[in-house]
Amino acid sequence: MFEKGNEIITAINLDQIKNRMMIVQKAIQRNHRSHRHFRHFILYDLDKRKQILKTDIHNQAMIDRFESGSFTFEGGHIYFNNDVIKLRYDIIEKFGGHNLEEKDIFN
Repeated sequence: MFEKGNEIITAINLDQIKNRMMIVQKAIQRNHRSHRHFRHFILYDLDKRKQILKTDIHNQAMIDRFESGSFTFEGGHIYFNNDVIKLRYDIIEKFGGHNLEEKDIFN
């Protein structure tokens, strides 16, 4: 894990076919009473050298898969055990990654 301030990178992987990097980041929001944890899914286009998506992840099963590190990311697909999750590059490109939610980008 890599920690910077209130943000911790909990997963990172590279799609070598599409030349994109995914990062799952845990952000901690602290106040005088409590701590809240958020997970962000961040996608970088390495050819363009820019972030193309940042969205919150709420699905605990998805968070657990990413944080276990036991997955492969290839060709816009995330492989975990016998499951495949499609990352909707087409929707991310069409809408520029703006205002997209977890339900919009994972199939």
